Amino acid sequence: MLNILFAKYSSYQPNTYTFTKHLAEQIVNDSRDKIPILLYRPSMVTSSLCEPVPGWLDNFNGPIGLLVASGSGVMMTHYANPNIRADVVAIDVTVQGLLLASYKICNRFGPMTLDRPLDVLHCSRGNVKPLTFGELAEAAKRLVRQNPFEKFVWVPCGSVTTNPILHYARLIIGQWSLALMVDSFLLLARRKPMLLKNQRRIATASKALQTFFTTQWLFSNDKFLELERLIPPGDL
Repeated sequence: MLNILFAKYSSYQPNTYTFTKHLAEQIVNDSRDKIPILLYRPSMVTSSLCEPVPGWLDNFNGPIGLLVASGSGVMMTHYANPNIRADVVAIDVTVQGLLLASYKICNRFGPMTLDRPLDVLHCSRGNVKPLTFGELAEAAKRLVRQNPFEKFVWVPCGSVTTNPILHYARLIIGQWSLALMVDSFLLLARRKPMLLKNQRRIATASKALQTFFTTQWLFSNDKFLELERLIPPGDL
């Protein structure tokens, strides 16, 4: 029943994540004549570039969770197009851009009316330093072999593909069979199994992100790049 209602009222959104964001943007648009407000749309957010330390992130949501799963050897395949651009942005760049955008909108002159269009900023740098998903996967495997995790199940050897037969063959033979075997040994050792539970989480995340990993997105980020002009030269 919920799936039927979602298909009817979601305006053909791929999942509930994008659907709820769409609803929130409608509320923001309806309030544009009451308070200084804008839409700030970051692309896929990853770990920090510089602040507070390089590589910092406080959760495994989004693509970072899949990269960590691949680095620990529990994820060996991902259904994605290796030739499309991976439009990712660091979390500290996202926050800095949001602060600059807030400063800009609060210092804007002129009346706030419904006739004035809502400002939309795409926090994206995919066209500045383009990187495909295939290149990202190969770079991640190279780096994790140079700096391996403290705990891992298998040597990172996965890849991305758009071939469903190859993907599910790797998924069943490489991931699910390995998870079942390791969890069986854990049960025999009277320890708590964990890999099959992780595989369910990986499957849920992969399904939610599949649309973003198989579609080439082209964001107009001119307004976002112009925010750099607000920073004094001495602070750059």
